[in-house]
Amino acid sequence: MNFGMGQWGEEVFLTLAQAAVEQEKRRMTEPDGAWTVRYAERIAAAEALLTSLSEDERSKQRRHIASLRRALTLGPHGLKVAAERANRSRSELLSQAHVDPRRRLDRREPSVGDAVQIFKSR
Repeated sequence: MNFGMGQWGEEVFLTLAQAAVEQEKRRMTEPDGAWTVRYAERIAAAEALLTSLSEDERSKQRRHIASLRRALTLGPHGLKVAAERANRSRSELLSQAHVDPRRRLDRREPSVGDAVQIFKSR
């Protein structure tokens, strides 16, 4: 691993990714009350931070707060359903655009314009 050059070894990266997945699984199995409390705390912390940010940063923070509120409204089960729907939708768009979904994410993703063209061609 070379921290000086910003390079991480694959083993370290995979270990961190596996730990993140396990932690998320544990959180998803929490009772709804604990989950709700945790999200309410995250919203309160994000709102408290809002006053100390520049105007550009406030705009981004407001969007973040809105996404946290949506998550709180949906709850853990609703979030899972929304994620599954989004994945299906993305897969459909990629298949219609004849794009390999396994390609690297740092390459161009289909844009809204691409989606409009796909739906117009139906």
